[in-house]
Amino acid sequence: MVEKRKKSGANRRRQVIGLILAVFAIFLLISLVTHEVRDDFRLTGSEDPSLSPFDADYVNQAGLVGSLLSYLMFTLFGWLGFFIPVAIAFASIRFLATGITPKLELNILVLWAVSLFVSMIINVSEITPTATTLTIDGVGGWVSEILTI
Repeated sequence: MVEKRKKSGANRRRQVIGLILAVFAIFLLISLVTHEVRDDFRLTGSEDPSLSPFDADYVNQAGLVGSLLSYLMFTLFGWLGFFIPVAIAFASIRFLATGITPKLELNILVLWAVSLFVSMIINVSEITPTATTLTIDGVGGWVSEILTI
C-alpha cells in the first residue's frame, strides 16, 4: 500500500514537471515566432534611451519576458533557437508518455546537428577572416559563429 502511494506520488510529480515544461515550450515558441526587431531596440535602449524597458509597448505577443527570451535566443543561437522549444517539448513528452520518446530523441538530435553544421557552412561565407570582434552577422548566432571561427 505504501509502495503504491510512492509510485503514485512520483508519477504525479513527473506529470506536473511535464506540463510545466510543455507550457514553457509553448511560451518560448510564441515568443520566438512573434519576435520583432523593434523590441530588441527597446530592450537595448538604442531606440529611446530615456524609455524604460518596463514602460514600452512590445510587439511580441509574450510581452517583455517573451521579447527578452527571443532576443537572447536569437543572439545566442540564431535560427537554431527554434530547436530549443522543440527540445523542451520532447522533454515534456518524455515526462508525460515514456513509450515513444527514444526514437524521437535521436531524430531531433540528428536534425539539430545537421542544422548546426549547415549554419557553420553558411557562416563561412558570411564572416570575414579579418574580423576581430564577435558580431551576430552570421545566420546561426554567436554559438555557430564561434564554432565557425
